[in-house]
Amino acid sequence: MAVSKLVLVYGRSLNLAGIAASLRLDADLDVRLIDPQDPLAKTKLAACAPQTIFYDLKDLPVELDLKLWVCMPSIMAIPPKWHRS
Repeated sequence: MAVSKLVLVYGRSLNLAGIAASLRLDADLDVRLIDPQDPLAKTKLAACAPQTIFYDLKDLPVELDLKLWVCMPSIMAIPPKWHRS
């Protein structure tokens, strides 16, 4: 059995919910959601050691501690692109 890649979706926006739903279609990904309003959000984030984090540019993850990137230098944080009509 192959090891799943851990992907974290950090936020509660509708865009992120859509991204999470799409990512969950890939059996090779372990997609987890973290609500930034959760008092344990930072603890959960540090405990899960994701390989990729998706977050919303309109709700910048101020709680995301830069120490996480120091501790996990290979992490990839991806803000979804916003398109203007």
